[in-house]
Amino acid sequence: MKTLLTFALALSLSTSTFAREGTSNVAASSFVKTEGKIVKLSLGEDLGKVRLTIKDVKGKTLYRSTIFVKSNVIVPFNLTDFPTGTFNIAVESMDKKDVLGKTNFEVETKEPKSEMVLPLMASGKIEDQNKVKLTVFGLEKPGLKVTIKDEFGKLLFKETINEENGFIKYYKFKDSSAKGKVMMLEDIKGRQKTIQL
Repeated sequence: MKTLLTFALALSLSTSTFAREGTSNVAASSFVKTEGKIVKLSLGEDLGKVRLTIKDVKGKTLYRSTIFVKSNVIVPFNLTDFPTGTFNIAVESMDKKDVLGKTNFEVETKEPKSEMVLPLMASGKIEDQNKVKLTVFGLEKPGLKVTIKDEFGKLLFKETINEENGFIKYYKFKDSSAKGKVMMLEDIKGRQKTIQL
């Protein structure tokens, strides 16, 4: 009797498999990927009409929409306006004939890693009594502003140098010593450096 029940159960499972052949499954045709606070939901072309719902950890609905999926698509969600945490994304089939089910994804957002900003790398060296060697390197983009003032703050010289990566340039002061002069540098990214000679 027990063997018969097992056989009958196996038969009914295989019959239901044949009956649903050609249908799609929401869970098998969708997945998510999280990058910081950006969530990318991938939906397979076989899903047809689906309802998307995003809820926060307290169950509050943040987003709800019905979309028609005709080809493989990635639906991005920008959650930067919400606190870092756990969110639930529900994908539910609205096509009762060809697509089965509903699936839930629990995603956790994280603060994006801040880009490490290196300081502006430059040095100034007095080569002669009235001659200065400026060395700059590590520039990512051209457009370095160079301003030279005397010890009293009076502007002596100003220019923009359009060199990438780095350069060496000499400045000569005709009627005065290089000592005490101040060189102020600012690159296109806003990094600054002051060199006191």
